[in-house]
Order: sequence, then structure tokens, then C-alpha cells
Amino acid sequence: MKDDIIDGEYRIRLDYYATHGQTQPVNCRVVIKRYGNTLLDQTFTLRNDDDTVEVMKVGVRKEEYDAYIQDLYRDVAEALWIELTWDKNHADIDLHVYEPDEEHVYYENMKGAGELDRDDTDGYGPEHYTLLRERAIYGDYRIMLHYYATHEQTQPVNCRVVIKRYGVTILDRVFTLT
Repeated sequence: MKDDIIDGEYRIRLDYYATHGQTQPVNCRVVIKRYGNTLLDQTFTLRNDDDTVEVMKVGVRKEEYDAYIQDLYRDVAEALWIELTWDKNHADIDLHVYEPDEEHVYYENMKGAGELDRDDTDGYGPEHYTLLRERAIYGDYRIMLHYYATHEQTQPVNCRVVIKRYGVTILDRVFTLT
């Protein structure tokens, strides 16, 4: 089923474009591995510059991907970890996370599949969202920062967001809010 494909499908081809005077057949070995499992290990013989061999289509199914991630990161407790900090005192910046089931986790609803640890209302943070592996929901997680209150802060506020997925940093970026 096409909806189960995560990374799409790939067509693998061998084309013998030019012989450059070669008169003997050319043997080409193709090894395809996905998540450490050998899917194909075969030698193909191309005889002339008109030969084309289509080897196979390779797709990544959601079940395979999920099992691979679970195994690869079995020692990491957090499926998703987000940290928000900012550089000005007397500023209230809020972290909002919309989970795939549209649960909105923020200062008034601090627990969904994941959990917000605190609501820092007067400066610097940090605020953390933690989603444990066993509670992870497959899909997109949307993250929003909200400059809730200035508390008389007149300077722009630089907010740093760090996102880790299974312990690997996938984003470390500074955003300026005014």
C-alpha cells in the first residue's frame, strides 16, 4: 500500500552506456541492504552498450522503519525532547507543542502523550517537552513559541530551541521575538 511507504520507492538500474572498445561481457555485483538486512546480493552480466537491467524497487514501510528505530535507539528513553531557553529576564516565552492527534501541550495543558515540565513566567527558561518512547504517536509534531508577556521588557528576546529525536540533535536554532 503506497500510504505505508515512508521514504518513497527507488528504482535501481544498471545501464551499459559505452563499451569503449570492451569486447568481453561486464559482470556487475549489486548488493542492497536496508536496515542491516541484505535484500539482494546478485551479479548481473551486461553484454553490450544496449543492455539495461532493472534490479528491483526498494521502499521503506512504516512498520519496518518503526521497528528499526526502536531497535537502533533502544537505550534512549526519549523519542522527542525539546528545550526552550531565552536571553532576557522579565520575559515570558511559552513553548507549545501540537501532537499528531492534535493534542495541544502548553502551560494550561501540560500533559498529552508528551509532557511540559514547567511554565517559566519571568525569564530565561528552560521549558522542556519530553515524549517518552512508549508514549510516542507516529506523525508530525508542530512546535510554536509564543511571546506571552513582556513584563516591561523592551528589548527583542533571543530564544534558543533544541530538539532531539531519540537522543540525536535535529535542530539547534535561535529565533528572535519582539
